[in-house]
Amino acid sequence: MRTRRRPDPGRPLGLGPLALALAWLGAGCGAAERPPDVVLAVVDTLRADHLSCYGYRRETSPALDRWAAGGTLYERAYAPASWTLPSMAMLMTGRLRSDNSGDIGPLEITLAERLADAGFATQAVVSNPLLDAKQGYSRGFDGYQLVPTGPQRRLNGWRADEVVERGLTALGGLRGDRPAFLFLMFFDPHDPYEPQGGTRFAPFDEPARRRAFEAALPPAERALLGDAEYRGIELRIALYDSEIRAVDDALERLFAGLAQRRPGRDTLIALTSDHGEGLWQRARLAGEQDEPEAFFPALYSEHGVMLYEEQIHVPLILGGPRVPAGRRVATPVSILDLAATFEVALGLEPLGPLDGRDLLDFEALAAPRELVAFTSRGSSLLVEGRYKLHEPRAYRSERFGARPEFYDLDRDPLELEDRFPEADRGALRARLETWRAAGARRPGAGRRGSVAPELLEALGYLPDLLDGGAAGDGPRVPGSGVAPGTEPAARGGAGGGG
Repeated sequence: MRTRRRPDPGRPLGLGPLALALAWLGAGCGAAERPPDVVLAVVDTLRADHLSCYGYRRETSPALDRWAAGGTLYERAYAPASWTLPSMAMLMTGRLRSDNSGDIGPLEITLAERLADAGFATQAVVSNPLLDAKQGYSRGFDGYQLVPTGPQRRLNGWRADEVVERGLTALGGLRGDRPAFLFLMFFDPHDPYEPQGGTRFAPFDEPARRRAFEAALPPAERALLGDAEYRGIELRIALYDSEIRAVDDALERLFAGLAQRRPGRDTLIALTSDHGEGLWQRARLAGEQDEPEAFFPALYSEHGVMLYEEQIHVPLILGGPRVPAGRRVATPVSILDLAATFEVALGLEPLGPLDGRDLLDFEALAAPRELVAFTSRGSSLLVEGRYKLHEPRAYRSERFGARPEFYDLDRDPLELEDRFPEADRGALRARLETWRAAGARRPGAGRRGSVAPELLEALGYLPDLLDGGAAGDGPRVPGSGVAPGTEPAARGGAGGGG
């Protein structure tokens, strides 16, 4: 059951079902139309550049490609953090924070709470165990199905097809004519990469790709990338891509099932991710190679530690009523924009300023904008949609010699050519500090997360992660333990988290 908080005298009342319908009609719909259902699908650890609708060479997402062709695809969407908890906290509230906590504070209002107050029936199926009720993620939901953890607090399952089936069943069980909000969180592409039925793709075996992996390594370490190591990396990337294809299969069933379970209703669907994945394309700093259990630890394989494009560039696709079909938007946007988009699209009463923009107001999206992202090890600032500053935390500079970096993404989309000496350092750092200070003042920011340390450890993270990284190294997500040339075991053992 959804637990409702006591009314806050300073909080405006929700719209309610009748007012919501009137708002929807007033926005230009015909008299016979009703507010649409809303589906928010978040695929954990999904890089945009590994989807075929984003130009990837492998056909990882045929169903998603077909659906996206009938909606609007945002080519440069960013997550505000590179691991699950802070990224999801910001997505669900529409408010920026600069700490590494994943708690949704008691003064923050979630998207589910807003939609529940507006008369929506609210259901969630969540396959990442970190998004639990203690941290506020279940607030506003009538039903919140969270994947259980085993006796050793390891992830037990819920593959993408089960997430979809549970979600459709929840929708089919609704009674009355209320609009519905369904939140689905998939876990499949997350480490360890164990696609159901094994890999669907043969590993790449191309000299140019191997040279790219070698070029990422310091000269003294290039000899470490032998044939077995390179084959192991490519096998794991093929497994990662196969996990994406499994999610795509489940999404095809979701798209078909929505019309069957909710006949006669329009559905507004948003698909995105909480962050990306490293996939061995960038070298660690000296001294950071402290993960002997990770496969080829000289290269970053995980997420949560850095803010390069591979870790925060995520897919974002909208489909449904009032969403232009076949449109691709090149302007940089954020997953924080989803809260503002739902607010406008559904006619919700504004509850104060949000840190996002309406994704369907294309004229407003084109206005100049800065985007920021935070992790335990540093911050990034994107300006003019082109220039990107990386600023490490002081402890990382002191321990590992990390330095600020500056990239021109138009010339260097892979962030390989550091141009920091040419940058206006003072102005950029001042702007980033302004954002950091603003985020630190937000409700709920700066709190230690309530997630159990043993669960963090079991899912591949340091127990002191939620302290904000002042003394820790940030998330520790080990690489896949699959031996080179072998197929993965069945799912059900330990997984990464976040």
